[in-house]
Amino acid sequence: MKHITIIILLLALIQCYRVDAQDKPSWYWGAYAGINMNTHNANFKELQGYPNCCLQFENGTGLGYAIGGLLQIPLNNALYAGLRIGIHNPSGTLLSNENIGFQFIRNPNAPFDTIGAPITVEHSIIANLLQIHIQPSLLYQISNSLFVSASVGAYYVMSANFEQKETLISPSNATFLDAKRVRNEANGIIPEYSQILLSGDIGLSYDLPISHHMFISPYISYHLPFISLSTLDWKVNTLQLGLSFKSGVLPTKEKLYIKDTIYQRDTIIHQISGITNIQHRIDRKSTEIKEKVIDNTIIQTIYMSESYIKEIPIIKAKKALSLSMQTSGIDKKGNRTKDPTIQIEEIETTETFPLLPYVFFNEGEYELSSTAQHVLNSAESKAFSEKNISSSTLNIYKDMLNIIGFRMQAEKGSVLIIGNNNTSGKDTIEGISEKRANEVAKYLHNTWSIPNSRINKVIGNLPKKPSSNTNPLGQAENSRVEIESNSLSLIKPIIKKTIEISANPPSLEINPIETSSDSLASWDVSIMQNGIVFQMYKGTGKIPNQPYLWDIPVNKSIVTEEPIKVKLHAVDTNGNEQTIEKEITLQQLTIKKKREEFKDDKKIDKFSLLLFDHNSAELDKKNVEIINTIKSFISPNSKVIITGYADITGEKLYNQELTKKRCLEVQKKLDIPDSRTDIIPMGSNILLYNNDSPQGRSYSRTVQIQIETPIH
Repeated sequence: MKHITIIILLLALIQCYRVDAQDKPSWYWGAYAGINMNTHNANFKELQGYPNCCLQFENGTGLGYAIGGLLQIPLNNALYAGLRIGIHNPSGTLLSNENIGFQFIRNPNAPFDTIGAPITVEHSIIANLLQIHIQPSLLYQISNSLFVSASVGAYYVMSANFEQKETLISPSNATFLDAKRVRNEANGIIPEYSQILLSGDIGLSYDLPISHHMFISPYISYHLPFISLSTLDWKVNTLQLGLSFKSGVLPTKEKLYIKDTIYQRDTIIHQISGITNIQHRIDRKSTEIKEKVIDNTIIQTIYMSESYIKEIPIIKAKKALSLSMQTSGIDKKGNRTKDPTIQIEEIETTETFPLLPYVFFNEGEYELSSTAQHVLNSAESKAFSEKNISSSTLNIYKDMLNIIGFRMQAEKGSVLIIGNNNTSGKDTIEGISEKRANEVAKYLHNTWSIPNSRINKVIGNLPKKPSSNTNPLGQAENSRVEIESNSLSLIKPIIKKTIEISANPPSLEINPIETSSDSLASWDVSIMQNGIVFQMYKGTGKIPNQPYLWDIPVNKSIVTEEPIKVKLHAVDTNGNEQTIEKEITLQQLTIKKKREEFKDDKKIDKFSLLLFDHNSAELDKKNVEIINTIKSFISPNSKVIITGYADITGEKLYNQELTKKRCLEVQKKLDIPDSRTDIIPMGSNILLYNNDSPQGRSYSRTVQIQIETPIH
């Protein structure tokens, strides 16, 4: 019986190979199975509702499996549409070790005493996940057997369970006080997990034939999630190694009827004087039909012969068109470099944003909702965090009260709320300063749950250091509530770390030149990379005798080191056409590349001093504290740039002199020599912010300090 079975299988294989090689399956079906090597990437402290002492879960690994059925349909000789439906297991374990300082622990052996020692614990969350997935894909056949695929998958989560615990690792001969080495144990369903997940997959597979239309295919694929596993930041990447089986289904043979038309065209060209346009006319035409039968195929061929006459006007000789072009880079100081090399550079930057502790009210008003402050309710305040505020000075100001409330919840210290008015117009309403102070105090108490014992109030008229009260701009700045604190940490600046991208030179000057006795019908200058046009200048008639200035973009539009191409194209009125092109070398200096290639690099730290008092160059206590912090960022090889700004009030010459005094006062406090310092008193020539608002004018009265420190 065994020998008969083997003979039948051999005959079946031989029959498969006898199929005509030109008979290609119209579709394939099959199954697959694979091993998932899962990588969990997370950014959270604990699962909702399950306390955990872990500082942060960041990553983990695990093994899973995948099994299911597949369908594959050829679209052409090299491209296939595919579909997989099956079970997917992306389980894994998040681990985070934590070294904890002095803790009381228990000796598990007699005399079972309690001792104090530093300990090391391991936090773990085991995620047991099971999903049903459907995965449409496109496959491209690189060679006879090798395929590359790309797909988008949808996953329905059938189960999402977890087990959590905290295990004492060191010392190994001790327990927690409850005589156990494990605590914070919990299990259940992952809170608020996503029921539907989406991902992208890429993969490679190799077909190993077991018959003419049956294959065993080892494959490897990488799964990149688009959606977090839950409302927390938790995603699972999967590298899948597996084996698939597929069998082809042959199409039913039918008679094929093929029609073909063959055109035989001849054109005779005649030059004719007295005509202005090219003309075509048919001279003669004939048709012949032939048929041929080959097996199940009938081929009908129609032969069409046509003869045309093309009449073209006699054109006078055209005058030559001559183009040339000059390109120069222009740096920030206006210096020019002919045919420059453009460098797009990433620089690591730390920037501080001062907190303006003023709430400005419209004249005669005291409701907080009418100010620029971002008003939250008690529930919304629980989701607030300094980390989520954008790196924008005026956006930070809008959340000034929320930042102070947020910090007061976490730190000790009290605040003094000073209610003021401008003593004129609608601000003379009785009790308006007190109402404004009460409004701010009530917001901190009701929204941020700050005890009234930590909120003190003082009521006044004009502020202690008022702006000029003789004009509407100064009066608007005096209609305010000021916030002071005995703890500078409550009103300290906000620090943001970013990556700045700059171009050197920042601008490219293009000077197109045309020399011709005939006028131009059209011309254009285009700046492009890899066929993508960044800028185009065009016109008709003579090219203007002027250069064109292109500010080099530092966003994501320039991402490669392919040269920048500058192309000049022109057509004159006689039909003469010419194109010339220049290539500008481009270098991408990313932080990673500079560190890997040991190129010179630098980091930039930016600081903005809190507003100066109106018409003053003196540094107050808060700014002196910031100055002392800034000193720690300055190295012996650092370059310091101090730039002073003013608001729109006052004469420009006076404002420039005032900002110079402010810059020099800052340099004196920093104790930096002139050889390593650039002083730039901008005055009000450039306004940092919109001066239509009191906060915009207040933030404009500042000195910005930029520290550039080389990194080798």
